Amino acid sequence: MALVKQTILGLLLSPWLFTSGFAKPPASGKIYYQGNYLPGHWALQPYVTSDPKVVALACFKRLEYAIYLNPTDERGYRSIVTLINNKDMRTVMNRDYSSLERIGLGILVQMMAQTYSRITPVSQTAMMGNNCHGYDSDTGTTYLGTAREPCLLHAHIMGRGNPNVAYVAGVVLNGPKPGVAFLFKSKDPNVPGNDKSVAWKKGEMEKVVRRLRLELGNIQSAYARHGITLVMPSPDSTTNNSACSRHGGDAVMRDNAQKI
Repeated sequence: MALVKQTILGLLLSPWLFTSGFAKPPASGKIYYQGNYLPGHWALQPYVTSDPKVVALACFKRLEYAIYLNPTDERGYRSIVTLINNKDMRTVMNRDYSSLERIGLGILVQMMAQTYSRITPVSQTAMMGNNCHGYDSDTGTTYLGTAREPCLLHAHIMGRGNPNVAYVAGVVLNGPKPGVAFLFKSKDPNVPGNDKSVAWKKGEMEKVVRRLRLELGNIQSAYARHGITLVMPSPDSTTNNSACSRHGGDAVMRDNAQKI
């Protein structure tokens, strides 16, 4: 009986339970999650402009990106820019990213930062990914991607200012005061604005999306010169599930979308 208990305990403490889905870890360095995601997994779903949280889809050098509001936290009107492939999201997960993919993200992040600066006193950006990171102190290995959340090339953009002001009509900014670090995953119960997430109220997301699209339209020409094309739903279209189509190697607008 004692031997059985010892065997069970050994299995429970086995590193295999914490590294399942990963390749054999190196002596040190990083390793990406290699497990499969079920078809219904949130990260495999395509981004469509009919989704209330989606601000725009974007093309850069035949690469696709999505710009969307954080659906679970209204603070700072926070949005996310992420590399996508609506035909197969698995191709953009849990891997290293090319210089071109990073450049496209960087341009779009700065475009959104300028957009927020037209709405709030200050805009801030962050490239984090803490939810999909892990570390094994015994091997010195950093793990990227999990069964719950894959590693994706993305960044956050938020507005900062007076937390009590509605910089977007009808939607209070919320979040911590300027000068205080904006906490995403972790919370500090002793710091107002960082003590909890704030859920979107009915109609608020639509108002913020509309304002962001308006301000994007005011600055888009400068970024178009650097290869950025934004896609919005056209008045007679209810959906659009691809940022761009390819003709002769160039990214062009779909028929049911409009350039802003």
